[in-house]
Amino acid sequence: MLHRKGAAVPNYRLVLTDAGPAHPARSIEFEAHDPSYALILAQAHNGPAELWRDNKHVCTLRHTGTNGDIWIISGNESGNRQLN
Repeated sequence: MLHRKGAAVPNYRLVLTDAGPAHPARSIEFEAHDPSYALILAQAHNGPAELWRDNKHVCTLRHTGTNGDIWIISGNESGNRQLN
């Protein structure tokens, strides 16, 4: 997908880990100008999720707290993790 000025919109993949029978592992792909939409998608999932942009690891998302209202975002420290 192209942005109106001709810049390509990145492809993202949110990999939701297995968090029990009510929240099985799955992958969601989406296009967006920034990764913020991943937080909306991950909100309904109980387990950690990995965010990838164009097959490169961006970060790992976890939510915690009594209402799941605290987000822990761990970056890609190595900068070279690739999705196969």
